[in-house]
Amino acid sequence: ENVIINTENITLKGPNAGVAGDSDQRGSEALINNTNADTGGAISIVSPGVTVDGLQIESDAQDGISVSEPVDNVTLQNNRITSVEGLGTFGSNNGNRATGNGIAFGLPRDTSQTTVTGAVIKDNVIAGVSTTDLSESEDRTTANGIQVLTRQHTVEGMEITGNVITELEAGTSGGTGDKRARGIVVNVGSDGGTIGAADGFTIANNDISEVTGAGGFSDATGLGLFEAGGAAGDNQSRVGPENFIVTDNEFDDLTNNGKDPAPAIFVGGIQTLGESHSVTQNQIDDGSIVRFAGEQPGFNPATADALNADGNTFTDANADLYYADATDAADLNAVVNNNTFEPNVVVGTRAITRPRTSGEVLNVDQGTSFDSIQNAVDNATAGNTITVGSGTFNESVTIDVEGLTLKGADGASSTIIGQDSVAVTSTAPNVEIADLRIENPDGSRAVRVTGNATGVVIQDNTVTNVNTNNDA
Repeated sequence: ENVIINTENITLKGPNAGVAGDSDQRGSEALINNTNADTGGAISIVSPGVTVDGLQIESDAQDGISVSEPVDNVTLQNNRITSVEGLGTFGSNNGNRATGNGIAFGLPRDTSQTTVTGAVIKDNVIAGVSTTDLSESEDRTTANGIQVLTRQHTVEGMEITGNVITELEAGTSGGTGDKRARGIVVNVGSDGGTIGAADGFTIANNDISEVTGAGGFSDATGLGLFEAGGAAGDNQSRVGPENFIVTDNEFDDLTNNGKDPAPAIFVGGIQTLGESHSVTQNQIDDGSIVRFAGEQPGFNPATADALNADGNTFTDANADLYYADATDAADLNAVVNNNTFEPNVVVGTRAITRPRTSGEVLNVDQGTSFDSIQNAVDNATAGNTITVGSGTFNESVTIDVEGLTLKGADGASSTIIGQDSVAVTSTAPNVEIADLRIENPDGSRAVRVTGNATGVVIQDNTVTNVNTNNDA
């Protein structure tokens, strides 16, 4: 059945009320099983002061438990949400979408802006969230453990603590969308004119694992904090969660097919994070921490807040990327000193990555690996650092990316052997070329800087075996 709670101050208790969802002390369960895919969830809450405690919940519909009105003092605790199938679909501009949420705190657009307080989501188990498959002509699929969508409303002081979230994988996405999966997602939204807010959230002691998605960089993530991007513009900064505390969470087994590594914690293009925000004491056994900082309307990396991150532990020896924050205020050397990285890492200008291997070309800001130097340059953005592992690279390279640093990883043991009249050409300003061995036996120049490329630094290279008699 689908249970709708529309009376204030109701407590719905199961036989395991007061016993955490993952406790081995739980007894027989009371199961609420919603087999109607066209309803919102197995339990739908539309009144304030409601507590749901100690139940087992399964749902063929979009949600296990849903809060769909801006109501105060809702507590969801000690429940086991063991299956959400997400079999229904809903329309979008790009075609049908399918979504599954273990718990959805999704506030409506069709009510006046209000402030919601007193929400608590704690000590639940959420496992097995999926969706129906979509056809090629349809849009995206999404599977979330816990989703908070403010729209134009303000949500203050929500506590999301002690939850175990696992086995999230949406069905096949349509041709126009992505296949998203997120353990916990907090998304500030708008009603087209009024932007909401999520202030002072505590997200602590959650265990998030087995999250599988495919598509964009943040389409599979353990914890995602996102902004109201569509409402931003030249006169409106991007607004997202502020003054959040993210602490003592554990992340493991996160997979973004085609876009690995999946972020364990992703903080979007939010201009102001708030003075009291922090990301601390989290255990990152798989994935990375990413503070998105790309140029886009309403977001300026030069003035945006850097992420306050300390005391976190990174253990994944196979990761390419561990940490990224491209705001001007970010200090990645301090991040390395204030967090524990069990593998060896390399600090770039925007990211902390693994060291490159012999013969590998690594963009240390993107955490991406390439088989040629030119391919790495072609995929770089302004200000990136590319390191070249020891080995020989038979290619000529043209650098047309402003502020790019190209350097050998191990002194001058990285060798470029030019295949044209010039081995390395810089056509962009403020480029640095360093710590390389450059040869060009069949050409006339090792390095060439064009007239428009000002501020180029060429240092600590070994130049040899250049055919100066070949006036190419």
